[in-house]
Amino acid sequence: MGKQIQKVDKVALALIKQDVVDVVANRVNEMVGAGQLQLPENYAAGNAIASWWLALQACVDKNGNDALAICTKDSVANATLDMVVQGLTPAKQQCYPIVYGKTLVCQRSYFGDEAVLKRVFGQATRVYAEIEWTGDEVLFEIAGGRRTVKSHEQATSNITGKLKDVAGCYVVIEFAPEQKRPAECEYMTIDQIKTSWKKSKTYQGPSSSSPHTDAPDQFCKRTAIRRACKRLINTSDDHYLIAAVRRQEMTMAEAEADQLAIEAGESGEPIDLEKVQRGLDEKRAAAVDAQAAADAQAEAEAQPQPQPQPEPDRELEPKPESDSEAETQADAEEETSQGGDEQEASESTPSEESESQSASSPFSRFQDLIDKHELNATRARKVLVEALNLPDVRTLKNDDYDYALSNIELFLDLYKGKAAPTTDPE
Repeated sequence: MGKQIQKVDKVALALIKQDVVDVVANRVNEMVGAGQLQLPENYAAGNAIASWWLALQACVDKNGNDALAICTKDSVANATLDMVVQGLTPAKQQCYPIVYGKTLVCQRSYFGDEAVLKRVFGQATRVYAEIEWTGDEVLFEIAGGRRTVKSHEQATSNITGKLKDVAGCYVVIEFAPEQKRPAECEYMTIDQIKTSWKKSKTYQGPSSSSPHTDAPDQFCKRTAIRRACKRLINTSDDHYLIAAVRRQEMTMAEAEADQLAIEAGESGEPIDLEKVQRGLDEKRAAAVDAQAAADAQAEAEAQPQPQPQPEPDRELEPKPESDSEAETQADAEEETSQGGDEQEASESTPSEESESQSASSPFSRFQDLIDKHELNATRARKVLVEALNLPDVRTLKNDDYDYALSNIELFLDLYKGKAAPTTDPE
């Protein structure tokens, strides 16, 4: 007797929309209003979420089960948020929901890769892909480790449309003029492309009938474009965007491993768990190394500088902090520093926060204040937290920055340790 297919009824749909999708939409609005999230110009998050909700209702796993009936609410919420943070929409085929076991993932298409690339490097960024057919003469020039296309001579008779006649594919990315950087070129041989295709369940080999063999030129371009875009996206400096991309990649890797284990258990076939674990470890190590490099750069930029000491006009009386309160704050800060990508996405470094805030916001004016007096941004926020007796720096709001701005000289005096003791900035 076969397994019963799980479907979701209208009542459950309404509850999921209210408890998950609507909550994410409200959270996005809060982040945008607080200046914590910058969405692409002309991107309507509400419309994208509405389109995503329709796609979710039509999404099923390989057994025909409704995604909303078997996937966890947390994975649905994370996938929805990742879609919005990356500025994607299913209506333009930039992404689609996909089920791995009980985990829902927002999978970017190669249209989505190009959309994210334009968000990071400017809307004028252009992506071009060309097939090298057997008989073509493609000449690359490599200078300083950078590959450029010097010439490509092609006879129309070489374009057969058959996979066996594809020799390779190259992608050229020309950046927006304001980036002032040379074009990037990525080349993949047909063997490299086929190796990538082997990870796809729809590709059954060059001799089988599949979308890859029916339209080889289009699928070769898609594969090469994804490879070219991935490196540039993962090395950009958009904090929230990269956190979403890394969480998406890690979720997919772990979900794929779980799915392989489930399938192996059902079929009785052995599974190379060591190989799966090595793949996960490599992805985790890459994410940790990238974050460590970003943290090191931010710490170097936040080193304290000597500054003049202004005289206060009146007393600022921060509430004294007990030993237990100090320990609680230290624990919270340690937990934040050891958190995963999702926590890192909610708290950026001072330099990243100043870029994500609007020029007229209280935070921006507070940042201008500490820059003007050459203060350590990390310590300045901690001093403000102590003065207002808040749990930690993540709870600071615009009203709190207004408080510091309305007591500028007193705040500066407190920062220097005259009015009351402060914690060590590090």
